Amino acid sequence: MPLRLLNNSFAVTADSADDVQSRFAMGLALTPSVGRSKYERVVRDLADYFYYVGAVCPEYFRPLQDEMAAASDDQLANFRLIFPTWLYLFSGASDGCALRIGERLAQPDLTPLARFSLESMLAAIGTPAALTSLATYARSSRRIAAFEDLGFWIPLADGAAVPRFTLHRFAARLRRADGSDISSYRHPVGLAGPSVAVGQARELITWHYCSLDIRDVPGAAALSHPLIHLVSPRRWDNWTVFSWFAADGRYDRAVLYEASGKDSDDLDELLDDVIDDTATGQGQILLAPYDDQLVYCNSNIYLTPEVVGDVGGPPIGLYPNPTCPTCNKLMFHIATMNCAVREYGDGFRSLFVCEDCDLVASHATGWN
Repeated sequence: MPLRLLNNSFAVTADSADDVQSRFAMGLALTPSVGRSKYERVVRDLADYFYYVGAVCPEYFRPLQDEMAAASDDQLANFRLIFPTWLYLFSGASDGCALRIGERLAQPDLTPLARFSLESMLAAIGTPAALTSLATYARSSRRIAAFEDLGFWIPLADGAAVPRFTLHRFAARLRRADGSDISSYRHPVGLAGPSVAVGQARELITWHYCSLDIRDVPGAAALSHPLIHLVSPRRWDNWTVFSWFAADGRYDRAVLYEASGKDSDDLDELLDDVIDDTATGQGQILLAPYDDQLVYCNSNIYLTPEVVGDVGGPPIGLYPNPTCPTCNKLMFHIATMNCAVREYGDGFRSLFVCEDCDLVASHATGWN
């Protein structure tokens, strides 16, 4: 079984809908009366269990969507799931389910955890009715920024929420170079600076993590040049570089926005040392399906050998996502890698695009 529970608090079985029903019923019945330590261990393992179910066999959970939406505040506290888990468990749920969730969110006495869970369920459904309800709720509750963090653009005046990500996702596997020319790879890692940036952009961009051909990502926003580059300035973390294409697909104009970041002489020397060895960590990204060949633990897949991130799917959800500097629309999430894709800086590195303005954002955040 590719699912690794951190606490091994119950048997790992997800071979049928009955297995998933059994674990769901266990979660509903769980109470802190079992002892705080045991309770927390089980809650943590349930989060991993349902992350796996959402990724590999979400069809087993669909009959349980209405029951989960009706769970009490105390019962919802037992399912501390991250948004990507809710997304794949609740995608496509019925309009009746969305209506019930919306009615519950109108109640003023919800616990904060129950409110977060219900907000995530509603956002996850993705149907026109759910997206309309989501936008209405976000505006009335002044929660627009929270849903933008999850990857939803909420028009300020009226209109439905717009998911700014593709539901289909891949695991990003890093395959080191085998001696062949990396520029021939479909998704290269570690290109030389002049291969991805020229002119003014070359002065700002000092490091290339990887390039992705977005034609391989179903549902991704289209651009004039399908090969987009995840790049870095000479910075450690918490920055965004907005880049515009030259006629040949390289970046020829770039603007740095730096929210905050670590700054010290030691870090400057470290960054310079890495830049001096630009051949370090070259290779390619291979897109692997989310299936039972991955290792699922701690609500991620990073224990899988060679996996360094996700291509497609929602953004991290813990940090503000970039808005387009030209049209001010929330940008479309393409991929999030951790810095291990090519060691430089520290934390997560994400790619966003604005298809209307034809530009790319390379976005860096620290570890959550």
